[in-house]
Amino acid sequence: MTREGNEWQVELYEWVTEEWPDAYGVDTATDPNAEYEFHALALEIIRAERAEGWIFKEGEKGQKRVFSPSGEMYFDDIPHYLADMMQRQRKLIMRMEDNLGISRKARLKAEKTDEASDLIKSFAEVGASLITQSDKAYDPDEFGPPSDSDSAE
Repeated sequence: MTREGNEWQVELYEWVTEEWPDAYGVDTATDPNAEYEFHALALEIIRAERAEGWIFKEGEKGQKRVFSPSGEMYFDDIPHYLADMMQRQRKLIMRMEDNLGISRKARLKAEKTDEASDLIKSFAEVGASLITQSDKAYDPDEFGPPSDSDSAE
């Protein structure tokens, strides 16, 4: 994006492309694809904000003329034509955030995965410490062949 446009658009673009990667721990210097995705995300957010501003000014409902069978005209309220587009735009933004791993859903999933990994790692460490801290050496004769009393049961 060239640094043209309204001041709020430039500020929003810079905020998303410059501050969000640091805030979410994404290193755009080593991942050019992530840098591009933040750029694309910023543009989509700006588009969404523009459309929301337009809907706010115009109103969320429009009217269309309807003619009854008798020929009388009346008006029906209809949703603003941008309202449906806004829903699709928000879904697109959410998918882009998921792809970057910065959405709330993606971060919660990553936290759960990290917690499960930490739990498995701690079990492995406990098991390893039990094996390495044994007091006695392995004695193959300690567990001899089963006796007759064991096989009678």
